[in-house]
Amino acid sequence: MKKTTTFSITALFILVATFVELSFQTSQINKFGVYWSPTIWLLGGLLCCFFASFHLPTKETQGTTKQDKASLFIHWFLPAQWMRLVLFWASFLLATLFIGDKLADVFIEHPIDPLLSDVIPSMQLYVKRFLAGEKVYTEMFFPRWSFFPTYLPFMWAPYIPAEIFQIDYRWTAYLFFMLALVFWNRRLLSKSIYFEEALLKMLIPFLMLGYFILYNESTLGFAIELTAVSYYLMLAFSLGSKRLWVIAIPIICCLLSRYAFSFWLPVYVLILWAEYGFKRAFQVGFLVVVGLVLFYVIPFLSQDWQLLSKGAEAYNNAILGQWKIQTWQAPGALPHHLNQGLSYSIFFYLEFPELAVTERLKLNKIVHLAVSLGSSLFILAAYFFMRKKWPNFNFKLFSLVSLKLYLVIFYSLLYVPFSYLYQLPLFLSIPIIYETVILNPSRKTTS
Repeated sequence: MKKTTTFSITALFILVATFVELSFQTSQINKFGVYWSPTIWLLGGLLCCFFASFHLPTKETQGTTKQDKASLFIHWFLPAQWMRLVLFWASFLLATLFIGDKLADVFIEHPIDPLLSDVIPSMQLYVKRFLAGEKVYTEMFFPRWSFFPTYLPFMWAPYIPAEIFQIDYRWTAYLFFMLALVFWNRRLLSKSIYFEEALLKMLIPFLMLGYFILYNESTLGFAIELTAVSYYLMLAFSLGSKRLWVIAIPIICCLLSRYAFSFWLPVYVLILWAEYGFKRAFQVGFLVVVGLVLFYVIPFLSQDWQLLSKGAEAYNNAILGQWKIQTWQAPGALPHHLNQGLSYSIFFYLEFPELAVTERLKLNKIVHLAVSLGSSLFILAAYFFMRKKWPNFNFKLFSLVSLKLYLVIFYSLLYVPFSYLYQLPLFLSIPIIYETVILNPSRKTTS
C-alpha cells in the first residue's frame, strides 16, 4: 500500500471567493459604489458555491481516521496522534481567548444604548418581560419611539441566562458560535485530510471574526447575529443526517429565529424524501411542527391569535422607515442602510423616481419573492439532474451548497439590508471549506 496525495485547486478557489465575500462586508464595503459593490459581493458567494459544486460527483469516502491521521511535517515534532490533537484543541482555545479579548474591547467601545442601536436593548426587553411573567408580545417603548415586537422566541430566549447572571448578551452570541465550531471541528478531525490542513481550516473562522473586528466592528458591537449564525451552522452540520432529532432541532431553531431559509426548506424536505423515503421526510416535518407548537404557538401565539398579522404590519412599517432619509442624515442623502453596498434594494429606490417610496418598496418585495422562489426551484431541478447524472452524487454537500446559494441570492435583494445580517450567508462558507479537501491523503495499491 502506497500513500498518494490528490490536490484540489477548486478548494483553493473556494477560499479566494470567501475572502472576496468577506472583504466586501468589511474592508472593501461599498468601495465601488452601490451597484458594483453588491455585485462583487454576490459574485464572491456564487463562486464559492460554483467551485464547491466540483466536489459533488463523488460521495465522501472514509479514509484515514483520527487514530492514524496523516501529517505533512508536524509528525516530526509531535509523533503521537494524541500530541497533535492536544495542539489542535489548544490552538482552538487560544484563538477563542484571543478573539474574545479583542471582542471585549469592541463591546466597551460600543455600549448598549437604544439611541445607538436598539437590537440588543430590544432583546433585553423581551427577556425581562418573559422572566417577570409578563406578556412578551406587546408594544415596546424607547425614549423617542415605540414598536410592536416581531422577533420570534429563539432570537431572544438564548439570552435568558445572560440576563439572570447579568452578563453582556454579546458573550452569549460568541459562546453559541464557538459551540457550533466545536461540532464542526470534531467532524473536521475525522476527515481524510492532513493534520496541517485541519489546523489551518480551524483558524479560518477566527480570521474572519478578526477581519470584522479590524474593518467593521460595529456588526459585532451593536448586534448579536452570531447566535443566528450558530443555528445555521448546526443546520449545515445536520444536513443528510439519519437521526430525526438531529435534523429537526436545527430547523426549529432557524424557523423560530432568522427564518430566511423558508423557501429553501421545502426543497430540502423533498430531497430527504428522495434520499430516505416519504416516511423519513414526514417524520421530520411532524417533529418540526411539534416544535413550533411547543415553543411558539402554545406559549405565545395562543395569547393573541392576531400576533402574526400584528407582527407583519409592524415589520412592514419598520421597513418603510428604513427606506426614508433619517433625521440625522444630511439633506439629499440616500437612505442609510440601502446605501451600504450590500443589496440591490438601492436599485429600486434610485431607478424608479416616478413611483412613491411605498411603490418602490413593493416592487422590490415582488422581485425578491420571485427570485427567491425561482432559486428554490432551480436548486430542486439541479438536485434531480445531478442525482441522475452522477451515481455517487454527494447529496449532503449539495444540500449545504444549495443552502449557501439560496441565502446569498436571498440577501442580495433584501429590502432591509442591515449590514450585520450578511454575516449569515458569509459564515456558511465555513462548513463548505471544511467539507472540501485541498490535499487528500489516500491509500492505493501500487504494483
